Amino acid sequence: MDGWTDGWRRDDGWTDRQTDIVSFLWTSAIDLWEHFFCIGVNSSKNMDRPTEIPDKVLQSLAGKLTDEWLDLARYLNIPEGKLYDTKTDNMGHVREAKYNMLLWWKRKNGKQATNNILAQALLKANRVDLKEELLNDPPTPATTPTSTPTPTPASALVENGYGQFLLKLESLLTRQHSYILATAFGYAKDMVLCIRNSDTPSRLLIQEMNERGDVSPTDISKLITALGHDNVAVKIKEIFELYGKFYEQFLLTLESVLTNREAVSLAKYFGYPCEKIDSIRKSDKPSWLLVQMMGERDDISPTDSSKLIRALKHDSVRLGDVAFKVNEAFTLLQKKSQFVKELRMKYKNLCWGILPVPFLRDKYNIDELFVESGIQFLEDKKQGDGEGKEKWKAIKDHKMIFTDPRINSKRRIIDGEPGYGKSTLALQITHDWCQEIPPMKALEILILLRLRQFRKVSNIFAAIKTFLLPRDSKLTTTDIKSILDSSSTAVLLDGYDEYPGRGKNETDIEYIIRGDMFQNHDVVLMTRTSCLPQDLSYDTKRIRLTGFDDTVRSTYIRQVVTRDNMEKAEEINQLLTRNPAAADLCKVPMFCVMISHMAQRQTFEDLETVTKLFKSVIACFHSHELRRAEINIRQSKGKQDHSKLDKTAFEALKRDSQKITLDETEFREKIGDDLYNEYVGIGILREEEVFDDDDFDYKTETRFFHKLFAEWYAAHYLANKVAQLKVESGSMHNKQEKAPGTSQWQFENNERVNLLSSLDPQDVHYTYRFACGLNRDAALDIIKHLGTNGTYHEYTLLCILEWMTKWNGRLETIEDTVSELCSRGLDIGDTNSILLQKCTVDLIKFASSRKIPMYMVRHFNCLDVGCSGNLRVKPSDMSLPVMDTLRWLEIYEYGRVMTEKETESMLQYSAMCVCLEKVQFSVCLLPRYIKVTY
Repeated sequence: MDGWTDGWRRDDGWTDRQTDIVSFLWTSAIDLWEHFFCIGVNSSKNMDRPTEIPDKVLQSLAGKLTDEWLDLARYLNIPEGKLYDTKTDNMGHVREAKYNMLLWWKRKNGKQATNNILAQALLKANRVDLKEELLNDPPTPATTPTSTPTPTPASALVENGYGQFLLKLESLLTRQHSYILATAFGYAKDMVLCIRNSDTPSRLLIQEMNERGDVSPTDISKLITALGHDNVAVKIKEIFELYGKFYEQFLLTLESVLTNREAVSLAKYFGYPCEKIDSIRKSDKPSWLLVQMMGERDDISPTDSSKLIRALKHDSVRLGDVAFKVNEAFTLLQKKSQFVKELRMKYKNLCWGILPVPFLRDKYNIDELFVESGIQFLEDKKQGDGEGKEKWKAIKDHKMIFTDPRINSKRRIIDGEPGYGKSTLALQITHDWCQEIPPMKALEILILLRLRQFRKVSNIFAAIKTFLLPRDSKLTTTDIKSILDSSSTAVLLDGYDEYPGRGKNETDIEYIIRGDMFQNHDVVLMTRTSCLPQDLSYDTKRIRLTGFDDTVRSTYIRQVVTRDNMEKAEEINQLLTRNPAAADLCKVPMFCVMISHMAQRQTFEDLETVTKLFKSVIACFHSHELRRAEINIRQSKGKQDHSKLDKTAFEALKRDSQKITLDETEFREKIGDDLYNEYVGIGILREEEVFDDDDFDYKTETRFFHKLFAEWYAAHYLANKVAQLKVESGSMHNKQEKAPGTSQWQFENNERVNLLSSLDPQDVHYTYRFACGLNRDAALDIIKHLGTNGTYHEYTLLCILEWMTKWNGRLETIEDTVSELCSRGLDIGDTNSILLQKCTVDLIKFASSRKIPMYMVRHFNCLDVGCSGNLRVKPSDMSLPVMDTLRWLEIYEYGRVMTEKETESMLQYSAMCVCLEKVQFSVCLLPRYIKVTY
């Protein structure tokens, strides 16, 4: 393909001829100096001048600096405000930010910006290698001509070197070249637009450069620097690779539709020499050779196929059907290029300016914010342990989702609990595609859709146009379908748990999930674990996010929170170590983000429950807003009374009518303008513009910053309402007849049961946990309600944990619920939090002491044998009590080879459980025999 790219030229972007332009400029500069001017250099004078660091040295340095560039900026005394502005102005282009930072330092300090000062700063930033490189290769002293040439009349210049140079430069620069150069020179916005819209943009640019002295008969260094400027280089690379990738496909298509005879006919039409035509006729690949020649002779280019179309339609060729195919392919090429360009602009906005904690107002690029957390995939039975059992296996990083052959499929589901980083992962994958980082580099198109936005749009192609393309995009839904059909495409569907059409079979999203649409595209669906689709394609692969471990947590704190300030990072980690409850909550990425950022500004010694944590987070939202701007008394009062917001959140989360995104006007009517404005201002409520199919217009919708915030306010309503109904019911007697299968508590508290049943605990279990931490009386009813349903075993334990920790609750108060849980079985696993393991062990101790029968206890990868031979639960390291009333003990240890001592200790423990009827070891290898001591 190299032969075809030599003559590329286009009106809307840079080409690979950038090298030719720079080479021409250098050659022209040398000729001008040699032929027209006397260049005298006073060597002794130059040696006396202070050395100035050339921009090229700074540019090279920017390319070699890594994360320590922020420290370097501080050692160079660059203000934090300027550093922030530099990062913001160069969002998505880290190298450009580094270069502009160094350039600003050089211009600000003038003669004081010496290589020695820069070298000392590099030493402090722990880049000794760059310091030595700078000092070993110091910048060359600047030289100045000793005499000024006599100006040459313009008419003479045109006939001589400099005029010829300008004419050649004008012919090389396209409209896009001129526009990018004008931007790089920092011209006023009006002038940049004038150049872009001019009939002769390159001529106008050259005229402006002459007037401003950016190019002159004695100096073209500024122009050469601009052509090598990182910002220009990035644009060159983006446009070149974008066109190059799709143009190559077009040329392959053209080659495939041309026969040998047609190739010869076209060569004759274009007037190629006889020897060229003969070579085409005799070639094994005549169409290939013809296409190569057309590229070399500029008979076809990435922006112009008109010559070829005219040739195909000419009477001497008469290939109208081929002309139609070629024109169609070329049009598709242009539309695909435009589509990718518009997608990348949209994704650039999504991936930059992220607020991990809105009240801090600190914005991050997704690449700065993202850290690899735990990821596992569900191994197929046929790939598993030979016993036909599925099991979860860890993978190294998010890139393996697309490269690991064990999860290779056109359909993947990534699930996780609330706050586990599903949307963050989606943005990182999107960023990888935009930056062409493997393996996403291999994809031509990546589509990222947030399913919560599908309330008023049902067609998938209309959704892509509405949510991802600019309003004035000329691409139609038909164009989008054609582009996707002809491209290697991946589709990320984020937030199935918030999808308004969830469970409705006749929607495009459901068709895609089932494999009835986009069968040749890679589709990744992201959802909460409790909201997995029921009707899946047969080859769907399951992937889950498991949160932060201690290592990942430390990495996040160092990389994002303290910006590589090791001393501050260690201080925060020590605070977490002293508070195991907070450290346990940090296993949930969203909680880790909140706690670690809060730790820089306040203590969190008492954050031992999710309720206390979230209460502190909400307080931070309000306190930061009060410091940031003056809030009137009426708004402050609204902050204290959010009962209308509580009810709105509760109604939005109901299982039969879940609707967590509302029209702005509807939201305002429900909670009032004052409260609405306050909560939008502090970031708890978010506004976003969406397209309404019914009205065929854009409108503003409002949602909570995260679904967990909706659950927080819904919990206030639930807790208060349950407590209120409990008081109102008093000693009233229910005269209705008790229905079969209804517990006595459910029968006597029918109204509260209906209220508690209106939410789905599997979908919004944090609502119940928050409510248990907000109201003691409501907590007892919630625990009893969840305990009567065998499906909600884990959520019941979490609510018991919240109640016991917050209110010092005693298990004797809920003995009936404990009996209900024990009758169905208890699970302890290595994925449980330390607090949940502690709660489960306490419950087992209580059941044994009260002689409550326990049907089954299952241990998943969590049993260890202590020094004294007793069994301990990992990672909490709690001793496992003897279970006198247990009937069935199951021990799952995936892939573990049990030693003789371990097996003996476990069997000895089993012998002490006097009511035990069955011990079962699963997915582990036992020793061939053990010694029995009588």
